[in-house]
Amino acid sequence: MTTTETATTEAGEILVRIDPAENWYASLARAAAEAEQRGLGLRLVLATAPQQDLPPAAESRSATTGQCPSEAERWGEEDVRREERGTGGTQ
Repeated sequence: MTTTETATTEAGEILVRIDPAENWYASLARAAAEAEQRGLGLRLVLATAPQQDLPPAAESRSATTGQCPSEAERWGEEDVRREERGTGGTQ
C-alpha cells in the first residue's frame, strides 16, 4: 500500500488518503492539480493512529454486556440471527 492513495468517488470528487507519517506533499499536489484540471472536488482522508490503545474485542464486548446485559446480549443475538438468515447486519 502506498503512503498516499487517490480515487474518484461516485460524487465526482478526487479522494486522497494521506498518512502524515510519510512524505505525502507531492501526491497531494498531483491530486489537487488533477481535480482542478477535471473540474472535480478534492476530499482528503487523514490516516492517524488511535489516541489510545483499543481494548481487545472480547474485553470491549464484556464491558458492554456488563453495562446492560440483557440489551447487549439481545443485540448480539439479533445480529447472529440476521447473519444466519443472510439478511446482513444491523438496520
